[in-house]
Amino acid sequence: MSARTAGVLGIAALLLACSDPDRAKLSPFFLWGMRPGMQLDSIEQFLIRQDNVPWAKCEDLGSGVRRCERHTSWIWGRLEALAGPDGRVLYLSFAPDKSEYGTGRDVIFDKQVDVMAQQWARTRKVRMDPHGVNEANPRGIAEFSTARGRWKVLLTFDGRLCTGTSRPCLALIQLLDWRAAQGYALMTVPPL
Repeated sequence: MSARTAGVLGIAALLLACSDPDRAKLSPFFLWGMRPGMQLDSIEQFLIRQDNVPWAKCEDLGSGVRRCERHTSWIWGRLEALAGPDGRVLYLSFAPDKSEYGTGRDVIFDKQVDVMAQQWARTRKVRMDPHGVNEANPRGIAEFSTARGRWKVLLTFDGRLCTGTSRPCLALIQLLDWRAAQGYALMTVPPL
């Protein structure tokens, strides 16, 4: 095989791998600018650029797995990340503080998630399943996932409506590498 043929085949293989989100090193799903697959240190640098605050608490969970958390100031809530032994983030979640409901900031967060969800939906080979969550039934967990389910976003709605709307308001958003972190995902809807 000539060097040119090998080069063309190498580029074709690279393009094929890049076109399949299930094989990508980074999740096609993101929260503000953070996504599973990034290094935990990169997530912390993003947070410092946002409001000059690093992780508040990090703990080792064993086997090289590390969990970090902090509160956010731009939308008050709790952000959590779980990283594997190589430092790559496997799980990322955000839960808006319940004090945000009724302030109008819940609507701001809802609109931010809408913009992100529109971008997720345009990703090649991504599916969305509302699992019955809608305005008439504002409780449950909706899901975005790549075709073979490696990368997922779980959107948990607990029955609250966003301020001044008939739209269900998000109680928890979880982005994860399903193969590596599915046991860590919270799969129940919290009580009101």
